[in-house]
Amino acid sequence: MNTIDTDRSVYESYRGWSVGLGVLMIILGLICISFAAFTTWLSIITLGIVIAVRGVVDIVTAFSPGRRRGIFWHLFGGILAIAIGFLVMFHPGLTTTALTYFIAAFLVILGLFKAIAAPVEHRANWGWVMLSGIISLAFGIWIIAAWPEISFFLIGLLVGIEILIQGVVMVALPYSVPHPRKSEAYAH
Repeated sequence: MNTIDTDRSVYESYRGWSVGLGVLMIILGLICISFAAFTTWLSIITLGIVIAVRGVVDIVTAFSPGRRRGIFWHLFGGILAIAIGFLVMFHPGLTTTALTYFIAAFLVILGLFKAIAAPVEHRANWGWVMLSGIISLAFGIWIIAAWPEISFFLIGLLVGIEILIQGVVMVALPYSVPHPRKSEAYAH
């Protein structure tokens, strides 16, 4: 088997895996979007678990052999992380509502900044940056206007959209890479 055939088989193998995993991610993304409220709840519970585990790791690290300095900071950080993790896990509605409002505030502030700074800085493609800012601002205002009802499905919707987009990229990626040709292999 020569180099050209080896390159081609590796390329074909990559294409199959990428397309297969991409299709699975598209399906998962559509499921997450369809069940956005459940996805939101699951995301918040997972966040709480991760924060609590991080707290446990901090406490274990505080008592690791040879540690003489910073024990109280690790203990304090660990206890605080466990408390916040349990708060997030046992009050997912409150967490979701607060997090959604923070997302909206972030979008409004970022959108205002981009929309105002883009024409002032006047860099290349500043119009696109300004448009991006206006869209972020409008989306943030829309979330605030629909808050708190939107809280229970917005995070799940965003997670689903992200998974869906990543799936589309994985499906499209192998078709955007140039296919190895015999003429290219002989050129090197």
